[in-house]
Amino acid sequence: MKISNSEVSTFLKCERRHYYAHGLNLAPNHYGMSLTRGIIGHEALEAYYNVLFVQQPEKQARDAAQEVILKYVRQGGDVPMLSSLSVLLNEYFDDVASKDDFVIIAVERVMTMPLGEDIDFAMRFDLLVEMKSGPYAGEIVLIDHKFVYNFWTPDNLMLNMQAPKYIATLRASEIPVKRMMINQLRWREVKSNPERFRREYITPVAAEIKQVLTEQYVASVRIKEKMQDLTEYGATALRTMDNMTCQNCSFVMLCRVELIGQDPTLLIQTEFKPNDYGYNNESDDPNGA
Repeated sequence: MKISNSEVSTFLKCERRHYYAHGLNLAPNHYGMSLTRGIIGHEALEAYYNVLFVQQPEKQARDAAQEVILKYVRQGGDVPMLSSLSVLLNEYFDDVASKDDFVIIAVERVMTMPLGEDIDFAMRFDLLVEMKSGPYAGEIVLIDHKFVYNFWTPDNLMLNMQAPKYIATLRASEIPVKRMMINQLRWREVKSNPERFRREYITPVAAEIKQVLTEQYVASVRIKEKMQDLTEYGATALRTMDNMTCQNCSFVMLCRVELIGQDPTLLIQTEFKPNDYGYNNESDDPNGA
């Protein structure tokens, strides 16, 4: 059984949300604006770095990224959002990416690590590079793209559970990674602070890595037990039901319909589709939150 960081996070936030997403295998037909922006932005950066990976001209890489944006425009996507995302990406290429001095090792690769009892930790990372200059010259660094409303605070960095797990997985495959770069692209414009891009590093210590892997395993065992009987899981999966948890949840209406005792069949048929969380194509954290 393959379980990702985001699946554990979903389970710990709200069992009911996890049941809908991973028990019933549902995904909404349409995501909210923030998540949509993150998904498209990640796809555009993947296209950009894939072109550079095969050592084609940077202009061609930019064109590949913008073609992703145009694809969603042709599909009827939100034009103002896509236009602002296009501008943000071009600024990123001008101000940040064009100055990078690293060799790309891999782009968007799925990896797994056994944790025990037929449970694997599964992840898909954004970018793996070898730095050629700067304070980490000669090191292999994992890069994770984040499309953010606000830049991460020191607490956000300190409490990030993704970095230790990803670094441990790479080390298990004998890739000597010490740190993860959080590559932030702020889509919100702030007149008092024009900064749009920020890169910060997370360097977990050994004790931290051990603890987060232990907690990943414990949560994964609980998930495995729940998933063995979906009927029982559906009857017992608890709702968190607070504003912080529910405000961006794709399953709010479905949760409400069931909560008041109505039949959710029609809602599921019209508003949801089978999810694509398989690890051949899944981004662990598609909106970069």
